[in-house]
Amino acid sequence: MADKEHLAVLKRGIDAWNQWRRENPNLEPDLSEANLRGADLSRADLRRVNLIKVDLNVANLRGANLSEANLLEANLCLSNLIKVNLYQANLCKAKLRSANLYKANLIEANLSGANLIETNLYKSDLCKAKLRSANLYKANLSRVNLSKTDLCGCYLGRANLSGARACFLASEIPRWSPLKKGDERVWLPPFLSYPLGKSSRNSDRD
Repeated sequence: MADKEHLAVLKRGIDAWNQWRRENPNLEPDLSEANLRGADLSRADLRRVNLIKVDLNVANLRGANLSEANLLEANLCLSNLIKVNLYQANLCKAKLRSANLYKANLIEANLSGANLIETNLYKSDLCKAKLRSANLYKANLSRVNLSKTDLCGCYLGRANLSGARACFLASEIPRWSPLKKGDERVWLPPFLSYPLGKSSRNSDRD
């Protein structure tokens, strides 16, 4: 359950919250199970915050810093997570259906068992992330960095991996995972590298 004092500070606004975080650098706030549905938390300092089972459905978290935050079973459906920092965040069993994670930093994040159906991950960085048993049905993984990503047991039906920047040599991919390249179905056997879309050289231009 969320700490009432911590929640009260957040409700005073992002500027007040970020100032409070600067004044209390060693404190790890507890906002677990809080109802933050539709909240504007853009550019909020949410590093190492306890956000277990928090409701952030349709919330605006654009540019927020959620590195090392605990988002276990959090509801982030339809949320704006553009350019959010989720480095080493715990997103196990989180609900991210139709969320926008454009250019998000998900390096070493744990998304095991997460619901990523129709999620936009375009140009996000999932290097060394864990996606075990995650559901990525119809997810947009175009131009995503999947280097050393653990995809074991995840579902990739109709996912778009066109222009993915990483080869899959160092990634764990379930045997005969259904992937999508453009309008074609692509089947990748485990631990093999396949070029998808443009080469890394071309994809770095944007």
